[in-house]
Amino acid sequence: MTIAVCDDEKIFREKVVSMLAQYRKENACTFEIASFASGKELLNYEGTYFLVLLDIEMPGIGGMETARRIKEKNKDIIVVFLTSHAQMMQKAFEVRAFRYLLKPISMIDIDQCLNAVMAELEEETVILSREGMDKLVSIRKILYIEAGIKNTIVRTEEGTYASKNNMAEWEDRLTDGSFFRCHKTYFVNLAYVDEIQKEYATLYNRERVAVSRRQRKEFEKRILQYIKRNAR
Repeated sequence: MTIAVCDDEKIFREKVVSMLAQYRKENACTFEIASFASGKELLNYEGTYFLVLLDIEMPGIGGMETARRIKEKNKDIIVVFLTSHAQMMQKAFEVRAFRYLLKPISMIDIDQCLNAVMAELEEETVILSREGMDKLVSIRKILYIEAGIKNTIVRTEEGTYASKNNMAEWEDRLTDGSFFRCHKTYFVNLAYVDEIQKEYATLYNRERVAVSRRQRKEFEKRILQYIKRNAR
């Protein structure tokens, strides 16, 4: 496994690499570290990596465009943005970044970030059914859950599944703040929400889910809480 670091500032980039190496030693990890001075250099890299710490503001191909291209090739790569400006936080979520770190970053920032990433990799799964076959699916890859007549319909990045769990059972299970019941017939994964309109929410894949009038304000509040919680 490899962690990529991409930042045009050499001194800062080397500092991040050093902190990653310290984390690796202190936590007995085995990942490799690869560093890049530009978005172009990273995009031309032929190796693989599971996590990239990516500067948003770089000359040439900026961090946002670099992240978009990375996600187009492999949506499972975890992106953590590095930035000097807190106002860039909202843009970080346009490409479903895992979180962002505000420069100058410290060893505590690296510890908290990598601990969260490692926990994410040890993700919770659920058994879902499609075409008579059961499959183990990562909960974080669920876009939304919709109430059906006899069961619930689970929409994921890979396709649509059925679950014997009813909405109340899903509500009992999804308690970490990543999902919200925006309507009596929908649970939505907050990580996939792009924007909220008057009566529905649009996801990053352009699908829409209904939002009840009663839940709209709380939904917006939860979205902001989710962004802040994942942007440390």
